Amino acid sequence: MYQFISFYAFADIADPEALRDAQRELCQSLQIFGRIYVAHEGINGTAAGPTDAIAEYCRITREIPGFEHIDFKEEDVDNIPFGDLRVRTRPHLVNLGEGNNVDPHTEGGARLNPHEWKAFFESGRKFTLLDVRNDYEAEIGRFKGAIIPPYKFFYDFPKWADELDLDPEEPVLMYCTGGIRCEKFSGLLKRRGHKEVYQLDGGILRYAADVGGDHYEGEVFVFDDRMSVDIGGAPTPGRCKHCGEPSSRMINCANVDCHELHISCDHCVQRMKACCTDACQDAPRVRVFDPSQHLYRPWRRLHTENVKEDASANTTQTTGGAQ
Repeated sequence: MYQFISFYAFADIADPEALRDAQRELCQSLQIFGRIYVAHEGINGTAAGPTDAIAEYCRITREIPGFEHIDFKEEDVDNIPFGDLRVRTRPHLVNLGEGNNVDPHTEGGARLNPHEWKAFFESGRKFTLLDVRNDYEAEIGRFKGAIIPPYKFFYDFPKWADELDLDPEEPVLMYCTGGIRCEKFSGLLKRRGHKEVYQLDGGILRYAADVGGDHYEGEVFVFDDRMSVDIGGAPTPGRCKHCGEPSSRMINCANVDCHELHISCDHCVQRMKACCTDACQDAPRVRVFDPSQHLYRPWRRLHTENVKEDASANTTQTTGGAQ
């Protein structure tokens, strides 16, 4: 049995490079895999490993000044959903674009814990609900009634804030996967004059752990090899790109030069051989379709895959298991 964690903390980090190196060494010593990002403003990560190793990682990380109260959202998993470990520095943990950086310590919205969030939904009060994730994440799951952003990148969200025609006197509730994007976007809305702004503390993942799937429909998109997790909500709003049937199955197109992330039901994955269009099936570089492999895991490291020539078809195909 393994354990998966997601976490973040905003804190002043004087030497992000030193913290990056220490985190990498710690994870390597514990045989932990994942993605961890460090900036002057704090840390943000997802990781997985043996249960005892994750417990030790959490203990040691909480000893770092400023990280004492990190909310490690934990989940038992059968397999480690990462192919490697990457620990890197970034200018910002999440980027709202030039001139829009927000200090969550002083500018963020009021936090609602999962039970308070659920109670607000059931209070009868009128409010606006915002999904503060990229548009494709909301395709397979979201809280009922949420307004979905029309953008794929968080640095475009200030434009969305300008385009939203909201009553500044009406409460605004917002959520994201783990909470970190709301820390910034809630502050941005307050700058724009909204007086009553609330964010789901810990995001959908904490809500699912503490409350379940009430008021949520579909699954939660995640940035690891699982692609999505089922939290017991209502049926998915996601629809297969090919046939329109309900599905939460997110896959990358098997055409290496396309790689489009799209929804496909199991039947159409087989029929299309994991491609997003007929044209992609006939492309010169298409990954070998092998349903016995980890078909639905994202192909994250295309440059490391073995490539071979198919002499009979005069096409180039990639081999190896999904990453």
